[in-house]
This record gives sequence, C-alpha cells and structure tokens, in this order.
Amino acid sequence: FSVLIRAIKKKLRSALKKQERALTILEETFRGIPIVKIFRLEEYESDRFVRERFAFFKNMMRVARAEISLEQTVVVVITVCFMIFVWVGAKDVCITGNMTPGDFIAFCLAFASLYGPIRSVTKLVVSVQKCTVSGARIFAFMDSPEVIPDQSEAPPLPAEIGSLSFEEVQFTYPNRAGRERGPVLK
Repeated sequence: FSVLIRAIKKKLRSALKKQERALTILEETFRGIPIVKIFRLEEYESDRFVRERFAFFKNMMRVARAEISLEQTVVVVITVCFMIFVWVGAKDVCITGNMTPGDFIAFCLAFASLYGPIRSVTKLVVSVQKCTVSGARIFAFMDSPEVIPDQSEAPPLPAEIGSLSFEEVQFTYPNRAGRERGPVLK
C-alpha cells in the first residue's frame, strides 16, 4: 500500500506544479494585457495556457487512477482475507466442529461489516496525503526568499516625490520581415 500512497503523493506534487505554471501564465497574461495586445500575442498566450492546463489535467487523471488503484487493491485484499476466513471457518464448522454454524455466521457478518470502515480509512489516507502535499507547497511558498530583498543600508524614500515627464518618446519594433513599422507606443 505504501508504494501506491507514495505514487499518489508524487503525482499530486507534479499536478500542483503544473497548476502553478498554468496560473502563473494566466497572471502574467492579465498583468501584461497591453503588451500582449501590442504584440498580438493573444493566440500564443491562450495556447500556452491551454497546454499547461491540459498537462495539469493529465496529471490529475494520473492521481485519480492511483487513488482508484489503491482503493481497488484494498478491496481485493479484503475480499481475499474474507475468502480465506470463510474457507477456514467452514472447515472448522464442518470437519472439527470447534465452531457452531451460528457463531460462524455471526463472525462472517462482523467481518463483512468492517468493509465500509476500511474503505473509509483508505479514502482518509488519500485525503491526508493530498493535504500533506498541499501544505508542503504552501510552506515552501511562505519560506521562499523575497524576490527583491530590502537593503539594510538603503536610505528611506522621501515623502514628497517630484514630477517626471517624457516628451517625444515612441517605441517601434521590427515586423516579421525585419522592417521597421510605425510606432507602437507614443
């Protein structure tokens, strides 16, 4: 079981990284809408986001398959144990007589009633693994260093800032043929 649980954690980590990349692309696109529009990159950015979102979807499907594999493995183990128990118990009732048929049926029903709680515990283990992976990502983000750390010797910013003006400023970029086109920003 631990192999399947580790596989779930590994696949979930990968899926969350893909989700992070997709959300980063989305944020970059929203923040840079003027630039995206200037360079006509809407289709490129949309395709980039769709690719990352699809990669996230594929990884989440792998997580789901691993969860189902774990659950089905638990079901098979429980069923095999129940079959062994019925075989041994039936031998005890029929051959040796150590157990009465009523005791055997009561014990079978008690054993069968454990099936639901064991499945619930399996689902709980998967849920705890998901929470562990998500919590680790949150703490990794919180522990990451600042992108631009404050300098200890930096002078304080003045409370009053003057004005700044630009005159006759424009930007041009070459088109696909390499020729200059008109200004894109004045």
